[in-house]
Amino acid sequence: MTINELLQWLEQYQQVWALWFVAVPLLTYVGGALLKVISPLWARYLLATAIYLAVVPGVGMIVVLLYMVFFVRLNLLHEMHLVLHLLPIVSMLATLWAATRLAPFAAIPGFDRLQGLLLLVGLSFAALLLVHKMFIGIVFFAKFEYLLLLLGGFLVLWRLGIARVLKKHPSVRSG
Repeated sequence: MTINELLQWLEQYQQVWALWFVAVPLLTYVGGALLKVISPLWARYLLATAIYLAVVPGVGMIVVLLYMVFFVRLNLLHEMHLVLHLLPIVSMLATLWAATRLAPFAAIPGFDRLQGLLLLVGLSFAALLLVHKMFIGIVFFAKFEYLLLLLGGFLVLWRLGIARVLKKHPSVRSG
């Protein structure tokens, strides 16, 4: 199943997806505010669950849209479906906004791992786009040191992303 076939299949259930992506930020704000009064610990767990339920589809749709623009070169004005393409991103932003009103991101369990995952997704997409757009020939039009510096920076950011996902700090060595 291709991404386009998956989107066509999901289009059949657009009312369900619209209800889902509208309900997640609303329940985040209302449920988080109610639980914050009762139990701040349970409120943070609710916020963590809601953030994961909104951010993962939102980032997935951002990657799909960027893929459609940069790799497939589709015209989004003709191909974009508002419920499937735009609503997950708006829901993600609204959920993150609602969560920041109730608790800082540092207090939400697992948010650092989510940040690491987002960093890895972004770096992977950037690397694929760089390889896709780059002309690799016999002559490299910059100094070789710049290429090594670019590779070193990419590897440092990659290690930082892996460390955040796995909750390991790259500067601390166990031994």
